[in-house]
Amino acid sequence: MRGKFLLVAVVGAIIATGGVLFGTGSPIIEGIAIEGGGRIGTAEIQALSGFHVGQPWSATQQKSAMQAILGLSGVKDISISKRRVSLRGVRVRLEVNEREPIGIVALTDHTKFWVDEDGILLKPADGELYSLILSGVDAKEISVGVRALSSVGREAIHEFFGLPGEILSRFQAASVVGDALELTAREGWKALVPVAGLKRQLERLDVIRQKLQDEGVSAWTLLDLRFEGEVTLRRYGHT
Repeated sequence: MRGKFLLVAVVGAIIATGGVLFGTGSPIIEGIAIEGGGRIGTAEIQALSGFHVGQPWSATQQKSAMQAILGLSGVKDISISKRRVSLRGVRVRLEVNEREPIGIVALTDHTKFWVDEDGILLKPADGELYSLILSGVDAKEISVGVRALSSVGREAIHEFFGLPGEILSRFQAASVVGDALELTAREGWKALVPVAGLKRQLERLDVIRQKLQDEGVSAWTLLDLRFEGEVTLRRYGHT
């Protein structure tokens, strides 16, 4: 009996000591670190998170913070972790992965936005713009405060803004027309080409233009290449 009593007493002492060493209840936030918040700003991210130095840490607060920050259209992903820095204190770390703008789109209502590779509308594109703009695209709300392009619009930005700079520089305007792009060259002529496989379609366009030149065909205003194996030539509004 005495041996059993001593064993229980020792275990109890260890448990009691553990309570003193590691504390009980929720840990307290002693510091907050935010990484990756460049264009958005760390102050806005912290305000949305709801984290404050001195408040208890909880999984519920972590979940709420993630939902609030992901509600920003400029945020692609967020991770939140904690690290113990004292007996009762933790340091909270927020790693923000922001969306990167790849170009400017003009919606059907003529408003302009910077857009990322996923077709998410970021901040409005204001002021004098020197970048090539992809117009004629539609967008819809996918969550509170977040709008994205239609499926055709998303494919168009992937194909169009994915072109090398030397190819993009040949054009002064681009617009989505159905499932095709209407491209306006700096020389003034236009071309209608399918969105899918745009780089290959532009190579096809160059071959046809060269052939027309070799055959002495000139004064055309638009080449319609929307249908494989067919070429429609328009001259001053006439087919």
